[in-house]
Amino acid sequence: MKILKLEDGMELKIVPIIRKDGSHTFTISVSCLYYEVHKNSSNFKKVIYDEGNYIIRLYNHSKINNYKINYSSKNVILTWHEGELKMMLIGKSILTIIINEFQNTYKFTENRHLKIVQELVNSPIGPLPDYKKSHFIDKDWIKPTEEKGEWGKILKNNDIDDFLMENGVLANLNSLNKEFNNFFSDLISEGRNKKLEELGIS
Repeated sequence: MKILKLEDGMELKIVPIIRKDGSHTFTISVSCLYYEVHKNSSNFKKVIYDEGNYIIRLYNHSKINNYKINYSSKNVILTWHEGELKMMLIGKSILTIIINEFQNTYKFTENRHLKIVQELVNSPIGPLPDYKKSHFIDKDWIKPTEEKGEWGKILKNNDIDDFLMENGVLANLNSLNKEFNNFFSDLISEGRNKKLEELGIS
């Protein structure tokens, strides 16, 4: 799945996400964990995406035990960009703008686009991007189809669920355990044991 990078001046056509279970949504909340993996005598950056609470629990554990992890909370959206579906990760400011627009009966087949406006604001760690002035505009666009049935086929042809699974906690358990001292395996075992207890199985 191609990930579209957020840039100032972009005009985004946001479309629904049809998941593998048939459900529809415009956003998926994920926790993101960033760390380095050592492989073949070199280091490369890894990002893990989690729809559950594994990464949040690691973050809470890190605060209690005074160590730092590189973590963020994001939302996945799906866009129709340059003739194909692309995934994008957004933060709270843009999510709020999208939610406010969708309360006004947003129809993705119409001309409404999200225009990204980026400004730099000062912070204790230096200038950071701020997107609060982003807004929706009307813009003509080339639709891949006018047929509702064809739109359904196009939107189902997204790889977001596969992407989140391949880059999730369970699929990357070995490298996560090496980096975080078996923290995630311990959480999984804890959750499994709790379910067995609830079922009366010891």
